[in-house]
Formats: sequence, structure tokens, C-alpha cells
Amino acid sequence: MKNEIPVLLKRYCVALESLDPQKVKEIYPDANLDLYRRAFVSYKSLRCTMEAPKFLQLDGTKGTAQVEVGVKQTWEYRRGGTPEVQDFITTMTLSRPEARTTWRIAKLVSVVKPKP
Repeated sequence: MKNEIPVLLKRYCVALESLDPQKVKEIYPDANLDLYRRAFVSYKSLRCTMEAPKFLQLDGTKGTAQVEVGVKQTWEYRRGGTPEVQDFITTMTLSRPEARTTWRIAKLVSVVKPKP
């Protein structure tokens, strides 16, 4: 179970990199598709990497988890210019409706990582 969550995080990055809001919605059902569409339309590409998650809460019986993970995103814009790089600290609340189903993102909150 604990090994399945990093797989979900990787799938989320892959969905972001696809620039397809529907793929994000598959992993994060409550995602605001309009927000993702508006962002993705201006991107030529998006690169996403995540650090290993820090488990804040994990309850396999209830099918809930909360993780904190460092996320680095690099956007290359269609209009050109220097790619933008941003580091975030992202807290995700995860759930799965039944024991043998896949984890999904129930809630996601990202804040810009403070500069050292």
C-alpha cells in the first residue's frame, strides 16, 4: 500500500506533462479542469519531478492518506522565452474507495517552496 502512493505521484507528473486536463482528472477527480486548460494552453511543454513523499497520515483500512512532497515544475511557453522553474511544497490528501482500487488525489494544495 505504501509503495502504491509513489506510483500515483509519478502518474500525476506524467498527466501534467501530457498537458491534457482529462488525464489529470483521471488521477485527481475534483481537479478544476478550466484552471488546467487555461494554464496548459500557454505551455509548449511542462516537466515535473517529485521528491520522495513524506507520509503525514496513512490508514489503509479507511483508504486515506496524506503526504507532503517537494515538486519541481519547469514550463516552456509557446511564445518562447526562458523556461520558468518553480519549486513547490505540495500536500495531497489521497483516498481509495475500496481496498483493491487505485489511489486518487482527493485534495491538493501547493505553496511555493521558500528560497534557502
